[in-house]
Amino acid sequence: DDRIGHVEVKQNNGTKSAIVTICQKAAFGLFISDNSLCITKDAQTHTVEVMNNTDFDVLIAEEDQSWISVNELPNTKALDCKLVEIVFSENTTYQPRYSSIVFKQKDGDLTETLYVTQEQTDVIIPEQNEYSIEAIGGTLIINFETNDTVSYVFDCDWISVSDINNSEFGSLS
Repeated sequence: DDRIGHVEVKQNNGTKSAIVTICQKAAFGLFISDNSLCITKDAQTHTVEVMNNTDFDVLIAEEDQSWISVNELPNTKALDCKLVEIVFSENTTYQPRYSSIVFKQKDGDLTETLYVTQEQTDVIIPEQNEYSIEAIGGTLIINFETNDTVSYVFDCDWISVSDINNSEFGSLS
């Protein structure tokens, strides 16, 4: 807050005095309630509390504006508190998304940054959905793509795994 103080200058051996008033401007402050946010892939809304005594803008990188938007909510009863609602659309891609949302003082240099990570949609995509093998058996290589760790469950005792390559492009034989 701005503040005001007074200094009285007095004559040592007399009755004369003068009062000097000193006014000091408040230091600008801009603080957010969270500095990082990890969210699920689902569409959702998250509210950020912004403590401030200066006007500010919420900046979202142009390339992220397709999945992040901002709603400013009315001021609360707290003097210097503003709620900002950030809306995230569902992540239907197979990769996580990352963004930085900057709260920047208008006509000034103060900033606070909210780092966002949104989970991906998990996927397992087999190269083929059906295989035929000869009656004598043998080795079959099954290739698939995934963006998560996987395990294998067999519903019969005549299939077994001899080698597993768990990576972005997995295979088992």
